[in-house]
Amino acid sequence: MHGKLDWDHRYTLMKHHTGTHVVNGALRRLFGEHIWQAGSQLGVTEARFDFAHYKPIADDEIKKIESIANEFVRQAVPIQKKVMERNDAEREHGFRLYQGGVPPGNLIRVLNLPGIDVEACGGTHLNNTKEIEKIRILKTERIQDGVNRITFAAGKMVDVYQKEENELYHRVTMLLAPVYPITLHENIAEQLHRAEKIFSVSSDQLEKTIQRFLKETAKKDKTPVPSLVDACNHLFNEWKNAQKQKKVVSSDAIERLQHDAFQIPGTAIKIVTGQCDADAITIAAAIISEPGYVAHIYDGKKLVSAASDNVEIDLRPLASEIGKLLGGSGGGKPKLTQCGGPNRDKINESLKTAKQLTIQQLKKHE
Repeated sequence: MHGKLDWDHRYTLMKHHTGTHVVNGALRRLFGEHIWQAGSQLGVTEARFDFAHYKPIADDEIKKIESIANEFVRQAVPIQKKVMERNDAEREHGFRLYQGGVPPGNLIRVLNLPGIDVEACGGTHLNNTKEIEKIRILKTERIQDGVNRITFAAGKMVDVYQKEENELYHRVTMLLAPVYPITLHENIAEQLHRAEKIFSVSSDQLEKTIQRFLKETAKKDKTPVPSLVDACNHLFNEWKNAQKQKKVVSSDAIERLQHDAFQIPGTAIKIVTGQCDADAITIAAAIISEPGYVAHIYDGKKLVSAASDNVEIDLRPLASEIGKLLGGSGGGKPKLTQCGGPNRDKINESLKTAKQLTIQQLKKHE
């Protein structure tokens, strides 16, 4: 049994290794002879191929590369492996042989996939491109100026990724279903890829991100949509609107907080402490736009402290102390800080402490 597993692993590695040559050939067929290998890494689950190219790979080019690579697989090209004298190999194939580096010695092993790729390569490979079965590009990225990376899977690993993809699609559509019933379920891979772009996350973060956006929008009414992409676009726009609403400061709320402010005896400085539903930074900024205020505002996520320009105070030590009380940390600029932590039950105590520490700090400047 162990022997079979070892062979399966080796065979999958061989598919990925031979697949790098096929992908290289597909890139050259699509973009031109300037394509040059810049590195590769082989694994049982996937392979990476780095190559020199003057621009990032566009989304529509990914499908073209994949299509050409799979056409090479279907052509069932016999793979030639031959040990040759260096001079003869260079004369026959040119210096493209050395894409993977220049091997030592006068005799070199040449791997030739006629019409696809040729390279001096000592690794283990398949005997025919048809043994690769299929190639699926999983990801492309620009890793440095002038160098792109393609991550791909070959053979049965394509089916493994397809299964995982289908399961992810099912989970996120079920997550969205109570508010975004989806009517069409086509082009799953493309739908997921575009959804990841909408939220600017990787596939492993998509489910959690959608969950968070649904929670933060608190959407209840149903909005039937054709596809996952439509659902994600609508959810993202709802979330943006919700964020804007949080930043809209009610003048009544500001007046109430200022009315309840504590004026330090013998000074013109007032301390505002309170909780609100809107963004705490926006609330605090509105309060300290007038002279003579120090504000400590909690919005359910963070406690923001801010001081008017004419108030001589450094709020950073306060943020650190209050952050500890909340079970977290804090910091920022002298007149604008944030702090927070998991101990939300201590927010009233924290606001009271903020007030006391503010008075102590201001007394130092008297």
